[in-house]
Amino acid sequence: MKYRFFKARNLCFLLGAAISVVANASVNSNSISGEISVSLNVLPGCVVKSAQQPSDLSTVADGQQWMTLAFPDSGATAGTQLNAQDKMNVQCTAGAQPSLTLDAGKQGDKDVYNMLNEDNTTKMPYIIASDQEGTNIIKPNEPINITSSGDVALYAKATVPQNAQAGKYTDTIKATISW
Repeated sequence: MKYRFFKARNLCFLLGAAISVVANASVNSNSISGEISVSLNVLPGCVVKSAQQPSDLSTVADGQQWMTLAFPDSGATAGTQLNAQDKMNVQCTAGAQPSLTLDAGKQGDKDVYNMLNEDNTTKMPYIIASDQEGTNIIKPNEPINITSSGDVALYAKATVPQNAQAGKYTDTIKATISW
């Protein structure tokens, strides 16, 4: 019996040593592997960038000025037709179908844009178009399709009416890009 006990005890010792060696081998290894999940959900969207530097990574923030349509300060008189133009750069994800909507401005109504003289009483009508000739007129609150990647130019035209009050005329229009 002693002999068997000795054998069983040696067997237990050998098994314990083997388990210890296996456990130490995994703890002392030089590497361990696992998985990392990566995902990205691209939604249709657009940003407005500087038309002067479209490669600049910064975008114009929501609510900021996108462009300026400034008529020349050339001492316009009655009957003079004036033109102004500017552009913005629009960048959209593939699949976005953007449109541009301009509200009527602070002085306009549902069909007409108006600038208000600094005297706060005299208005001067003007149009905004998507072409330099002024044939593709953009009416207030009516969306137009625009390019999904590139410059979007706007053109303004005004004719100084007879007996126009002298002074500086201004307006502010809210532009919205939807997709």
